[in-house]
Amino acid sequence: MAKLSTRNLSSATRVSPAIREENVKKITAYHEPAFSMLNESSPQFYPKNPFMWSDEMHVSLMKSEITTPVFYTELVDEGYNPSDPNRTLYRFRGDKNYINEYFNKIEQGVTGEYIRYFVPLHDFEKVDLMALFPEEKPHYPEFAGPKLTPPNILVEEEDDRSDDEDALMSKLTIRDHAAIQWKLPVSKKDWLNKLIKQVNKI
Repeated sequence: MAKLSTRNLSSATRVSPAIREENVKKITAYHEPAFSMLNESSPQFYPKNPFMWSDEMHVSLMKSEITTPVFYTELVDEGYNPSDPNRTLYRFRGDKNYINEYFNKIEQGVTGEYIRYFVPLHDFEKVDLMALFPEEKPHYPEFAGPKLTPPNILVEEEDDRSDDEDALMSKLTIRDHAAIQWKLPVSKKDWLNKLIKQVNKI
């Protein structure tokens, strides 16, 4: 049987529950703009600390995570701090049959035994917002359908800023903030997209 790396699956317990909970809240909040764009009102999300097993990077999932239709995660270190500078959002499409297909390990927790399923990282897909929401198609319903994009993204104030005038922070939408945070030209404001491209040499 393949062996785990020297860092075992329970290493995340080294960080206190309070710190872990606080970090998880911050990481979840960071991805809220993405979930809004994906029309995920109550996404199944939890950051994961990957590990090497059988010479390949894996992520351990609980039964509820491996069987849910869509599970999201971001890779973190043992202290539940983001480990990827790009803050990549990963998506796993689960199935109830996977409990019989993936290797699993029984762990002993505070409330009793539970099972972790070893899922190779390559079975996760990176959520590519640029591909899902390309800037050349600014009106979501035309290419994504009205159900994919929530009203707070579709309804935006028109940009009445002149070319040489700075915009007010109060004029920025959730989509604009997401563009700035992700450093991607996904805003509906041409001047903001141009600025992001200029600064990040896209």
